[in-house]
Amino acid sequence: MFLIVKRFFLIAIIFILVACQNEPSYIYNEGIIFGTFYHIQYDYKEDLKNNIQKKLNEVNRSLSTFDSLSVLSKINRNIPTRLDSHFLIVFNKAKQISKETNGAFDMTVSDLVNAWGFGFKSEKFPTAFVIDSLIQYVGYKK
Repeated sequence: MFLIVKRFFLIAIIFILVACQNEPSYIYNEGIIFGTFYHIQYDYKEDLKNNIQKKLNEVNRSLSTFDSLSVLSKINRNIPTRLDSHFLIVFNKAKQISKETNGAFDMTVSDLVNAWGFGFKSEKFPTAFVIDSLIQYVGYKK
């Protein structure tokens, strides 16, 4: 009987200690990146806003279509630029997925998609001439 009472009190003490712990104090950060807003909430002992913003800016400088000076934007305009690790990882993965899907995923289709109004807003459908002029550049093997 003493053993049962002892276990009960031990369990009760553990329960009370767990229940009395403070709720985590979440840190909330927000900002603008990649042409949109971000909101991040996390439980950590210090505010990581500067580290988060630094990493997001690094990716933005590489892969943003909203930043005319990004690596990706320069490549899309045929401007010589130094390729960074972010670009190379994404580019190589995109080539791999394009190959594995036999072209169902195709990273070269964005201009054609945008002409149809699915990317950046367009008020009218492209003409056959526009489609023909863009489709010659579509194809992950090119």
